[in-house]
Amino acid sequence: MAAAAAGRRAALESQMQQLLAQQATQTAQATPFLSVVYPQASAPLLQRSTAADLLVLDSSFNPPTLAHASLLSASRRLVPPSTPALLLFATHNMDKGAGAGTPLLDRLDLMAALADDLSDGIADVAHDRPLVALTDQGRFTDKLRVIQSLLAAPRSARYYSTSAGSSSNSSSSDSDDGVANARTALSAFFDGGGRFVCADRFLDGSGTLGDVDQTLRDAVRAGVVAHTHAMHVQRIPDWTATPVADVSSTLVRRLVGEYWAAEAGDSRDRLMAALRSAVGGRVLDAVLARRLFSANANQ
Repeated sequence: MAAAAAGRRAALESQMQQLLAQQATQTAQATPFLSVVYPQASAPLLQRSTAADLLVLDSSFNPPTLAHASLLSASRRLVPPSTPALLLFATHNMDKGAGAGTPLLDRLDLMAALADDLSDGIADVAHDRPLVALTDQGRFTDKLRVIQSLLAAPRSARYYSTSAGSSSNSSSSDSDDGVANARTALSAFFDGGGRFVCADRFLDGSGTLGDVDQTLRDAVRAGVVAHTHAMHVQRIPDWTATPVADVSSTLVRRLVGEYWAAEAGDSRDRLMAALRSAVGGRVLDAVLARRLFSANANQ
């Protein structure tokens, strides 16, 4: 497994210079950038796909958790079986910035590790494994537009965006300029074929439940989401009953920090057990190998 992890990271590292140069060129030309980075040979598969749907797990992945994995698996049950899945990281995130503190190569490596974890048990890995992609587009509408430009049948493709973040972000993250602009942005997203798949979840540190249905009702009442578009928001049923419903990247970063700070013994063992219940095996291996989320990370 260590050799496979090293090969995965080396493949990503070999692409970084080319990717960053390509992104800089397209940014200078005001051309939206999106690239499938893992597995290396998978970009043509997405471009040749004739599926009418694309499921996108759109998150900061800092780091990827078992909640991300469970959310994608639950979302896949709500879309056609042949729907390709994409793990997408935006270098310009409208809510959280670019995720300072975790180098881009490490972030992509963790996402690739999640894709490998999710591929376990898949019969047709080459066709059904999640792909990892990078974009410079921060808004849902812009992500939808650049993704559809890469697909074989862009006008019929639907983009199901699901986020492990607060469900309240789904109706507001496209605009900070008021109700009218937010409604315009979301209308463009839905009319362009975009859909949201959302889950109720406990908000970090507050014990408060973010309720998708209530958030949607509030958004319709406020005029942010049109009544005719409300049907395009799908709720994952019974999400809060899953064992990882309260797992977040924030929690994992805290546990990892405590793990590195703890002395060897029972305390470290308890922290490791907590981490294994929150993070997939390959992802956790990558975090530990790089000493991520510690005071001495990447040194």
